[in-house]
Amino acid sequence: MAVDLYDATGPGGKPQHLRFEQVQGTVAALVLPRLAQPVVLDLQGVLKGVERDGRVSLKGSVTPPAHAANLAVRLEGVDMVALQPYLLRLGERSVRHGRLDLAIDAGVVDRRVRAPGQLTITGLEFGEAEGGTFGGVGRRAVLAALKRDGRIALKFTLEGRTDDPKFSLDESLTLRLA
Repeated sequence: MAVDLYDATGPGGKPQHLRFEQVQGTVAALVLPRLAQPVVLDLQGVLKGVERDGRVSLKGSVTPPAHAANLAVRLEGVDMVALQPYLLRLGERSVRHGRLDLAIDAGVVDRRVRAPGQLTITGLEFGEAEGGTFGGVGRRAVLAALKRDGRIALKFTLEGRTDDPKFSLDESLTLRLA
């Protein structure tokens, strides 16, 4: 199947459109209406990009009433141009090219997340010629890191509470990138 996702949770509330194609998978142990048992997920698909399409997968389980989950999320070769509303802070420079690979193994217990992961950015090029930041880090520092071998690879651990409005991924990644 294909899924069109319109997400207005980002800055300014402007809906962002993501299209997933070749979506397939299984959802098992779905016991309605309470969802008290773990719901098992195994989903894969293609995230359509501006320059290239990337693979996405989500595997694991979620138990909504217990605020618990055990999920493995993978993005492979995803187009950074399509994802830039999620990667850039308001006022940061645009992305012209780039590919993103992301692996996160997230565990949630009583609304507490612990999610070690790895992020790799390859072939990043910015749209504007001078200044600015990317992920809160100076653009020149990002470009210098890319010059070593054309990519940036970061290991990180995301920790926090799912009900904390300040809970975010970019703060942890910004510190690691810097």
